[in-house]
Amino acid sequence: MLFEELIKVTDDVTPIRLLIGFFVFLVFGFFIMGFLSLNGIALIPVKRIVVVDIPMLMLWIIVVEDNPDMDRASKNRILRRAKHDVVNISHMVSAILKLSRLEADVVEFNEKETKLSDITESAADRVTALCDLKDISLKIKKDSDRNAVVYCDSYWQTEAVTNIVKNAVEHAAKNVAIGYYSYEMYDEIVVENDGRAISDEDKKNIFKRFYRGQDFAADSVGIGLSLAESIIRHDNGYVMVDDLFNEKKECEGTRFVVRYLR
Repeated sequence: MLFEELIKVTDDVTPIRLLIGFFVFLVFGFFIMGFLSLNGIALIPVKRIVVVDIPMLMLWIIVVEDNPDMDRASKNRILRRAKHDVVNISHMVSAILKLSRLEADVVEFNEKETKLSDITESAADRVTALCDLKDISLKIKKDSDRNAVVYCDSYWQTEAVTNIVKNAVEHAAKNVAIGYYSYEMYDEIVVENDGRAISDEDKKNIFKRFYRGQDFAADSVGIGLSLAESIIRHDNGYVMVDDLFNEKKECEGTRFVVRYLR
C-alpha cells in the first residue's frame, strides 16, 4: 500500500536512489536493534520503528527532494504522511523510554495530594487534537466529585490516565465520558466510550506489555495501557476494564475504572 502510493508520485525519482536509500536505512536499523538487544531493551516495538517507520519516512523525504516541480496536492499528501510517521515514532519512543525507566526503578516520584479533577482535565486536554481528528465528543461527567483527591505524582498519573483516555477515544464511535468520584475506601476515575465491546480474551491481556488486541490500530505497539497500569499500580491503585451496559442490559461500549485505594 505504501509503495503503491510512492509510485504515483515518483516518476522523476531514480528507482536506484530509492532502493539504495531504503537499503541503507534498513541496515542502519538492524545495527541499532543489535545495540539495543545487547543493552536489554525490548525489540518488539523497536523493530517496527527501525525496519518500517524510519526507512519509509526517509523515502518520503527523497521523493519530495527529487521532485521540485511536484504538484501541491501530491506534496501535501506526502508531507501529511511524513508528519503522521514522525508523530508515531515520537510516541512509541517516548512510551518505550518511560516504561524502561519505570521497570529499572530510576524514576523519582514527586508525590503529593492531587485533585482527580486536575488529572482528568489535563488528560482530556492532551487528547483534544485526536478527538477533533476522529470527530469524537469528549465530556467530563457533571456528577464528578471535584473534592476527590489521590496522593500521587501528578505528572505520572496524568500520563497514565491520558493513555487510557486516548485508548477510549481511538475505539469510540462518537462519545467518550470521564468521571471521578470519592468513596470511603477508595477514589476512582471512570472512562467510558460508546465503541465496540472488548472480547474476553482482550480483557485478560489488554494491560500486558506489547499486547495488540483484535481491533487495535495497525500502528499500535501495545505499550500505552501497559505503561498506564504500571504507573497506577505504583500509587496503590489498579485498573479494571469491562463492558458498559444500558438500562436494557445491552452492551453499548467499554468502561475503564482506575481505582486508588486509601
